[in-house]
Amino acid sequence: MIVAGLVLIGAAAGVTFFLIFQGETRTDFSLDTGSVSMSLKDIHLVHGQEGKKLWELSAQAGVFHQDTGSVDLEKPRFVFILEDRPENVQVKASNGTINRDRQAVHLWPDVEVHYAGSVLQAESMHYQQSKQDLVFSGNVRMDDPRMDVSSRKARLNLQNRTLFLSEQVRVVLQ
Repeated sequence: MIVAGLVLIGAAAGVTFFLIFQGETRTDFSLDTGSVSMSLKDIHLVHGQEGKKLWELSAQAGVFHQDTGSVDLEKPRFVFILEDRPENVQVKASNGTINRDRQAVHLWPDVEVHYAGSVLQAESMHYQQSKQDLVFSGNVRMDDPRMDVSSRKARLNLQNRTLFLSEQVRVVLQ
């Protein structure tokens, strides 16, 4: 009798659980079982090393691909933390990909960088954590209160905060 009662209570709990959660749909997460990927919304990641925060990422949405260890991003915004500096380098773009295994970031198109009152724009940006370089390509333009700069390629080293320009460099002093 007791066993039958426990079975009946367990069955009732199972049916109740099924009925409560049967119609629930989560719009912030989906699983594609074909390639084991996950769709995510409102992403926020913080990356650090040896107790120091190196960068923060936020994005409207993304798709994580387990097989490649990468995340495709929609409207990504990165903040690169500069050691011993009050200002950080802020970067945004329409799309992006981050690869956790290679510790690399690729942003495209309409890349926009803000740092210390200057705005740099480019078609794409690559970041390799091991080199601490932001590499820009495609119609690179920098608007600064002191000058306007354009080139086809540029590289910003985050460690020493140095901007290198190459290919069709043009500088107009204000």
